[in-house]
Amino acid sequence: LADATIRKTSKKGKVCIENIPMHEFVPDKNARNPRPADMAICAHVTKKSLSDLRQDGLIGDEDDIEDYAPPSEFQANWNNQQSNNSAFDDEYSDDDKSLKLVWVHNVYMRLDADGDGIAELRNVKYVGNRILENNVVDHIPFASYTPTPLPHQFNGMSLADDAMDIQDINTSMMRATFDAVYMSNEPRMMVGNGVELDDLLTVRPNGTVRMNGGMDQLAPLVVPNTAIQYAPMIVEMMQGVKE
Repeated sequence: LADATIRKTSKKGKVCIENIPMHEFVPDKNARNPRPADMAICAHVTKKSLSDLRQDGLIGDEDDIEDYAPPSEFQANWNNQQSNNSAFDDEYSDDDKSLKLVWVHNVYMRLDADGDGIAELRNVKYVGNRILENNVVDHIPFASYTPTPLPHQFNGMSLADDAMDIQDINTSMMRATFDAVYMSNEPRMMVGNGVELDDLLTVRPNGTVRMNGGMDQLAPLVVPNTAIQYAPMIVEMMQGVKE
């Protein structure tokens, strides 16, 4: 008889799809279309905890690795996106070494590693200068989509890119309409020497402006209100173009 500890693992197959933020995906600089499967190299670069790496079987239970940072431009872009999308920073994991975050590069590249003159597709996972995994694979498990593809480019245009100019026009017309209403309610004034300027500069409903001269000492500066006339037509036209 012997004492033993048994761990039972139940495996269930299923399709898992993960949405990768654009700032974590690094495409081939020579990419001519948005298909990662056609690229010579592409990568998913993100931060993972040591606990996640142990669960994936990439490092041992007692293993520890340093936090190697990626290139500074990538780091700055990643930090900027995280600051916009996240409420927590990395400091919460300082007390627990298993939650220490490190940069993990999950790279798919075509490389002739065996010297037969034919580049095979390999998946290399590494942190800094330490390779965690290096296997031959049969496909690149990334897919990308863009509503408006651009010729010979990986990054296309979003729906917002198509509608942004129209929205700017609508905003400008709305501001012009409000400006016209403000000028109609509070017009600029032509003032003579016989008007109390303090009364004139204090704008309030039914306010009184004291005058020492005649009525010709004070007159509104009339500005034609054309924005109200044309704004509805332009806004309706821009709305139709956007739809």
